[in-house]
Amino acid sequence: MIFCTACAGLLVGGLLTLPGSLLYFFFGWNITDNSFILLFMGVLGVGFGLLQQKFRSFIRLSLNTVFVLGTFFILIGIDEIIHSLFIDLFVASMILFWLFTRISLSQQDHERICLNCGIVDCTLVS
Repeated sequence: MIFCTACAGLLVGGLLTLPGSLLYFFFGWNITDNSFILLFMGVLGVGFGLLQQKFRSFIRLSLNTVFVLGTFFILIGIDEIIHSLFIDLFVASMILFWLFTRISLSQQDHERICLNCGIVDCTLVS
């Protein structure tokens, strides 16, 4: 069985972010006093996550984890700065856009790898 390190990184990031989101939005967890630093860290995390195509193995897993954590930091940073449900929903829709972009980049990378592989009887190609 083959596991994609990028997908595993997204899963790890999601598993870390889900409890953080629940604690922040439903239980009043104050994650930081300086929201701009959190926002900046989030932008860096998303940027590195979208540029992870050049790396392999553990670095790729880590960058995808940082990507998901970055989206969480952006959402919390914007929420702390603006305090607007409408803006939070807009940022959440942007996060979905980034996630689908990330998935599309990964699919293109997988197609490129399959085209260059050369195995005739591959069970991964449908």
